[in-house]
Amino acid sequence: MSRLWSLPVLTVYFYTATVLTQLGFVSFFGIPSNFVEASIKQNILNFYILFQLTFAIFDMMRWWMIIAVMLVVAIVLFLSRYNSRYKFVLSIFGSGILILLLWGSYVFGGLIASNSNNFFVPSDDCILAGTSTKYIIPAFYDTKAILVPYDQNSHKILSGFMLKETSDLSCLLQRKSTGVLTR
Repeated sequence: MSRLWSLPVLTVYFYTATVLTQLGFVSFFGIPSNFVEASIKQNILNFYILFQLTFAIFDMMRWWMIIAVMLVVAIVLFLSRYNSRYKFVLSIFGSGILILLLWGSYVFGGLIASNSNNFFVPSDDCILAGTSTKYIIPAFYDTKAILVPYDQNSHKILSGFMLKETSDLSCLLQRKSTGVLTR
């Protein structure tokens, strides 16, 4: 019963990691932090996607790497359960790792954004701009699409963004491969 306090703490930790991952993703495109989705529903969906990504990473690992990770976890659990001196050291070390992982969540979001090449894109007749300027929709905020311009020739993200109500776009949004975009 005394360990039940850790459930809300873990929930807040994973929620924070999910929000920081989103923040890293939108920051790559120059979108301000107030456009990070704060709803429980959206963050649960984002956490589920990150959970699937974790299993995909484990799927790419070799069998001996998985056994090594499981062995390290077993040793840490054994030491923390039976020796109070190790328990203190491991709790300090574990807290430091958890804080570093939160920072890593932000970096991971930026890494996802920098390696993404498949975005929602409005049809060409929807938004008229320069011939080489196209728009991607890296994120949605409530019922609005966040449109970020990029140069089609150099694949560089241009400064600025537009916020459009999806019902006002009145054009086809489709998922397209744009190639990897750079800043």
